[in-house]
Amino acid sequence: MVGEKDLIARIKKSLIAKAEKDPSWTLFLGKEQLSAADLLKRLDKDKALRKMVIESSFALAIEMWNNEGRHKVEGNSGST
Repeated sequence: MVGEKDLIARIKKSLIAKAEKDPSWTLFLGKEQLSAADLLKRLDKDKALRKMVIESSFALAIEMWNNEGRHKVEGNSGST
């Protein structure tokens, strides 16, 4: 299982790549807008933001896992 430190390291690596590839990328948090570079800076300092990013990452992973499993079942049933 991936620990919090490893997950944050992977998220940071992804954000660095995102900042270089698409500088216009923006995360909207209510009224606040964060670029990938801004989010990188805040992840170490803002515990509430870090917790939200980690929880969102796990929720997205579970959703993707569930969708992938459903597609495999539907694909094996002979129907489209």
